Amino acid sequence: MIYTSHGFYFHEGSGRKSWVLYYSIEKFMSLFSDAIITINEEDFKNAKKMFCKKVYHINGVGFDASKYRDVIVNKNEYRQVLGVPPDALMILAVGELSDRKNHQVIIKAMAKANIPNSVFAICGKAIQGEGTYDKLVNLANEHGVNIAFLGHRHDIPQVCHCADIGVLPSTREGLGIASLEMMASGLPLVTSNVHGIKDYMTDGVTGYMVSPYDVDGFAEALKKLSDSEVREKMRPNCIKVVENFDNSVSNKQMSDIYHEVLG
Repeated sequence: MIYTSHGFYFHEGSGRKSWVLYYSIEKFMSLFSDAIITINEEDFKNAKKMFCKKVYHINGVGFDASKYRDVIVNKNEYRQVLGVPPDALMILAVGELSDRKNHQVIIKAMAKANIPNSVFAICGKAIQGEGTYDKLVNLANEHGVNIAFLGHRHDIPQVCHCADIGVLPSTREGLGIASLEMMASGLPLVTSNVHGIKDYMTDGVTGYMVSPYDVDGFAEALKKLSDSEVREKMRPNCIKVVENFDNSVSNKQMSDIYHEVLG
């Protein structure tokens, strides 16, 4: 029994309830695992406190970095298809519309930063029952923020190359493949400083990290990245970092672990 966790529900910054409930369940179930594989450093350290004797860490489940890095697209023409003005500062989030993704903090931050001609584009569907779409629409209208819902898409690499800044303000992430995809496209990020995100983000090098509910912090970070020269300096750093999370790396790590556990 080899258990690969894509992110524990308990982590630094999560509430006591998460630790009491989810940590207790995970620790008990670790009795039945021959090996546990984690995809971020924080989970790796926490898993080592459980009953299972063999605990491993890999660089995520992997993704094809070249698919995002090597895209050639006419930015202005593609933006026209997306309904985004060619001269706008396009701030991009990729992921489902849910409370966990915390899109609302970006809307509030954009209002506070007051960056002229900026648009918040979100790729993803709403989680049923959460009512997140309506909440975001109302919040954007209230704060006068231009928001574009691009829906579930199959052209994320092209969309990434049309954007200027990537954001991932989640309250919890096992790793955050969407942000790695944006980085592979050369986008500097503004992210929350939680869980797996901290494994690849370096503040001031690949973007900026902020506490998930710090509206002022997100606003300041967006202001800094509204400068095209700052973004251009970070671009090669972003592309370089994600090489460690490519399929070729993760697949080898996983293969080595299975061969070791199986003897």
